[in-house]
Amino acid sequence: SSSELIESLPLFISNYHFNRILFLYECYKMILEVPGEIHLFGVRFGRGMATVDNFRGLLEPLNGSRLIVGYDTFEGILDGDREHDGDVQKGELATPTDYSGYLNEVLTVRNELLPMRHIKQFALEPGDAVSNLERRLSDNPATCIAMAHLDMNVFSATEQVIKLMKPHLVKGSLLIFDEFGHPNITGPTLAARATLEEELSLKRVARVNTSWAAVYTV
Repeated sequence: SSSELIESLPLFISNYHFNRILFLYECYKMILEVPGEIHLFGVRFGRGMATVDNFRGLLEPLNGSRLIVGYDTFEGILDGDREHDGDVQKGELATPTDYSGYLNEVLTVRNELLPMRHIKQFALEPGDAVSNLERRLSDNPATCIAMAHLDMNVFSATEQVIKLMKPHLVKGSLLIFDEFGHPNITGPTLAARATLEEELSLKRVARVNTSWAAVYTV
């Protein structure tokens, strides 16, 4: 049955994918004393949103202010240029038609299982991440962002969302770059260099062995 398959998840998950879960867990623990929302850019099928939702339920189930916001075009990568983005191809990482609607339904059900289910604790933003983030921050100028996971793979959008977020970060906020230093997916690294302080103090999370992910702490 499907429930038995879920209970047997360790049978089917690779070390690589399990490591990604542990990585996000360690990152989440780093923001437990930091106020603000969690924003994930490039959620695709929503595994990252569901993962941090699980950690919220485990580590701070009564924190109704820890909104999780996910961004994706759901049409794959819409733009990119060879100079900044390396081997990234237009249309990569697309999802099936109306997948955003399905993901919204799943997240709604998950919200109903929360202790504070009367508060909607997620938001899904289909479409252009830059425009959607700009609108959200304009509508809610008091927004604080405790953690942002940047996994859009392209320079321009990554650079622009970092610039938009910077006034909304607080001491201890985390920016997670999923492909920092990747030789073929160069956009995120170039965006970090273009927008963050001259001393680019990004670090690996030592307790887990991820290949390319790096964390910048405000």
